[in-house]
Amino acid sequence: MSFASRILFFFLCLTFAYQLISLLRGTGHRSEPYIPPRRPTTAPNPHGRTSTSRVLNLRLGPPPEIFLGSSTVLAGELLPRTRFGTTADHVHDDELPVVWVGIDGESDIHRLCDLYWAGKLSPLHGVFPRTLHPHSDDERHGVSLLNGRPRPFEALLGDEIQREGNFALCVYDESEISPEVAEAMENAQREALRSGKDAENILSSRKLPTGRYIYTGLHLKVSRTSAIGLHLITSLRPTPNQNPTVAVDRLSSIRSALENRFIAEVHLLQETEDLSVFPEDITKHRKFRYTVVGAPLTYAMAFEYGRRELEDRRVLITNPDTTFDVSLQHLQSIHPFAFYTHVYVLAAQPPGTPPPKAGDRLSATVPLDYDSLVLIPSQLGQPRPLRPTDSTAARDPAKLTRALAGVVVGQPGAESRVLYEIQKWLPSVVVWELRGLVNCWRRPRDVLGPRVDAMGKRVKNVKIGEGMLEEGWNDPE
Repeated sequence: MSFASRILFFFLCLTFAYQLISLLRGTGHRSEPYIPPRRPTTAPNPHGRTSTSRVLNLRLGPPPEIFLGSSTVLAGELLPRTRFGTTADHVHDDELPVVWVGIDGESDIHRLCDLYWAGKLSPLHGVFPRTLHPHSDDERHGVSLLNGRPRPFEALLGDEIQREGNFALCVYDESEISPEVAEAMENAQREALRSGKDAENILSSRKLPTGRYIYTGLHLKVSRTSAIGLHLITSLRPTPNQNPTVAVDRLSSIRSALENRFIAEVHLLQETEDLSVFPEDITKHRKFRYTVVGAPLTYAMAFEYGRRELEDRRVLITNPDTTFDVSLQHLQSIHPFAFYTHVYVLAAQPPGTPPPKAGDRLSATVPLDYDSLVLIPSQLGQPRPLRPTDSTAARDPAKLTRALAGVVVGQPGAESRVLYEIQKWLPSVVVWELRGLVNCWRRPRDVLGPRVDAMGKRVKNVKIGEGMLEEGWNDPE
């Protein structure tokens, strides 16, 4: 074949190959028109966003764990409601809607808020909405919005949750658009283009929800009352000479305990069935419990009642002259197994004494008298669970009860005598004074009989400081 023939053959092959490839690729130019990718009409909702158009830097707690009926603190900074863009007519200027959504082990927790607002959340989830008023006249929520600057606020919430479990906090943001609404808006625009109708009229006819609930990443655990709540045991006894001032002060202390959100129940163990000593607002309080013991309340009765009626519950035994504040929250963080070997004591200060500040130097002197004991009577002195190698032999609680039979709650020196008997009964016990951590105050108490004989002994080896567990103690779980 000549050179010219080879060149001609080569070009024919190229032409045939081009036509074959064009045929395979459909070069009739009938391909679908290019459609650009859909752009999101709303910003993504990052996990754990703690700021919205109304609030900044949301924080939850203390405490991060509560029991049914108690509450925790939501803190942050409040911004004035926007006057530009979309606003929700159903939300007033002094309102901040929030909702707790139960967490049941989902891997996409961040979508729970959107599912709730879209009405697509499974009924198996616990949903508990709440509307806060961060700048109302309420002292706890008092915030003023001056010059449009953010103002710090604190609000109590959590007591609206009616079941145990773990919950995520979602906060309403009226300036956001949920994914479902964004999709509906796009569909309405397409429908308007096809039908020639107005897109806004189409949207208004569908009554889409405005705004969006934002997943904050803040979680709260709600436990059984028996797990972390304090059960206060005391008794209201007749005052010497029927002193009306002392009676009023003691009733005030009982009211304070009933309103303290870290106290689960207040148990009054009384000599008689006479309820007339208590005003109606006390007897009708949901935390009020009343039991007749037929004699002045002794520590033996209190311990026996705690073992029998309050099994595995944290018990605070005190006299009605003592008042506590929210620093009781620190007792919720103690591991329940610690109460097999630990007893916590409190020494009250005179009324008006400011609580110690962080960094204040604490005196190492053991006070002459204590006022309150915190323990779990059913666990103290018993072998710790999940510790098969634990050599601690179970102590007979009846022996301690007999030793405390004559020690009356509220009698001068009673607590020191109780601690002496506990140390004698359980030498390995750790007595820890929560000085500087848990605050309490005591009005001058009337002398209810002679001072209790401490058997010539002082309480030994009392731990003092911010720690609440013996060095080296570990969680047996």
